[in-house]
Amino acid sequence: MRLKTFTPLFTLLAGFLLFANANLATAQKSEPQKITLQNSGLDIILEWASGDKLMLCFEHGTNIYHEDAPIIPESISADGKSAQFNITVPAEIPAGATFNLYGVYQRTDSKTTNGGIFDLGTKKYHLEEYEDDNVTLDKTGTYGDGIINPMLHFSKTNISNTLPLAIGDITLNHAGWIMALHFTNNSGTAITLPSSIYFDSFDSERKWAYGEKNKIARFDFATQTISSEKEYSVAFNISKYDYLPLFGQILKHGETITFYRWIISELNVPELKGTMNNQASTPTPTTLPAKTVANGKVYHIYTELDYNSYLKFSNVPQWQEGTLGGLNVSVPTPEAYPLWVGGVQVHELNASNITGEGITGSVSYNDDDKTLTLDGAKITSSKKTINFNGINLIIDLKNENKVIYTGSNDIAIGADAVGNNLTLQGKGKLDVSSASSLPAISASKLLFNGGNVKVLNTNSFALGATVGGTIAGIELNNCKIETPVNGTIGKHPTKTNIWTILTSDNQPAQTVEIVRTGTGLSTLAAEGIYVWGEKGVISIETSGSASGRTAQIYNVSGILVRTLPLQGTEGQVAVPAGIYIVKIGNAIEKVVVR
Repeated sequence: MRLKTFTPLFTLLAGFLLFANANLATAQKSEPQKITLQNSGLDIILEWASGDKLMLCFEHGTNIYHEDAPIIPESISADGKSAQFNITVPAEIPAGATFNLYGVYQRTDSKTTNGGIFDLGTKKYHLEEYEDDNVTLDKTGTYGDGIINPMLHFSKTNISNTLPLAIGDITLNHAGWIMALHFTNNSGTAITLPSSIYFDSFDSERKWAYGEKNKIARFDFATQTISSEKEYSVAFNISKYDYLPLFGQILKHGETITFYRWIISELNVPELKGTMNNQASTPTPTTLPAKTVANGKVYHIYTELDYNSYLKFSNVPQWQEGTLGGLNVSVPTPEAYPLWVGGVQVHELNASNITGEGITGSVSYNDDDKTLTLDGAKITSSKKTINFNGINLIIDLKNENKVIYTGSNDIAIGADAVGNNLTLQGKGKLDVSSASSLPAISASKLLFNGGNVKVLNTNSFALGATVGGTIAGIELNNCKIETPVNGTIGKHPTKTNIWTILTSDNQPAQTVEIVRTGTGLSTLAAEGIYVWGEKGVISIETSGSASGRTAQIYNVSGILVRTLPLQGTEGQVAVPAGIYIVKIGNAIEKVVVR
């Protein structure tokens, strides 16, 4: 990143922070950030780079969670000052709950022992240590030291964990300032760069700089202050260690080099003296006047090495002021889908793993084919447990699943809008329970294409299809009504244009069980063969090994279009949408493929 003039506007576009998993058991640091800083006159420019991240702290009640937000590299603007970040709310924070959000940007290394990380379970950020080894804008040594690490931070409180999130504008604040130390060699001969240069107060009791000499500094978001042991000097370790990038560098007579230090300190900087390490007892013959500094600024100090090899302050205006720039940050608004699970709206970021209060097991959604997959899931909610509108939803069942609606006046599964159909399919099971005055499952049309579905509504009827008309609104393909015994599909006796499952005495059934079958042909059932159509495929399952047998697939014109040698207990064959006849031995079955 590069530093320049900064209007520190950090705008989080609503809708992105929602329901993502966060593994927060241990504090971790990811790959080091990649910062680019450039001199621009008195200013320093900061630009985003592809390795950057935000370090976030979420506060929910008494619980603290930490999470990194990686940059989206392709979102970096042409001038480098704006970028988007992937920010997620920990799954431990329930939908609708409020939380506080604290964030830090600081270039960090990969070592947790060197700081650059939130202390586990706290709102305290442990700043990068060994800042005295970082005196350049763009050079790194053997261990990655050398580039300054300015820290920026923000705080935002009472954010509601809803979609979209109403966060508003966030301002990134600078925690420190930069001293740009211009060093000119006027000694008359070439020199090796000094090992270190120190700036000390004349008052040995005056401790004005924070975190110096490897003392740990922390930013406490509770008080918005730095807490640290203080030391009286600020060190520039230029060529002190062989792993530093400027180690052993030669500076010719008349040449000038500029060193940079990011500093956190009291804002009232006292009068200072400068000392080179190899002249520790000989301070500069001139002094640097006291200065009231401001965070987010760059202050230029001019020094020279004279013919007596003394470090002194040059006879030019000191403390010339520049700006330490900042950055704009936004969070992309994800595409939201017209589907809610347990009250959680599904969007492109949580679709692969839908989580929230009352949701366990695996729940995922593919918007391309409008399929919600339940795999060993349990969804409990006082809101519609599965609610959709504007789409025809497919629920694919794997293993055993439960949907429990705990409210009293709404549907458990279904569509709000007219004209939206619901298909249930797969090899798994679904158990739906409700005590509502409305049907437990409702849509314009209900299609059962496999899977075992049991629905119980203790306060009303189980299924309701609102398509009306004379064509049945409930369709069974490769399945049958197991409960009620002798149950049939028919219109509700008292509610207009509602199709439902009727008992043998033509009453709306409160308990309905739909089970997967073959065509009902005794030959298939006796042999334990199940055949059903799914999206683009015909699936075959046998209770025992079918090796050596062949399934023949015919279209409605009687033309053989596919053959499938069976291996093991399962098989699938891809076919276009349509109606087919499957023949295995002497048994046949009609299959609808969508």
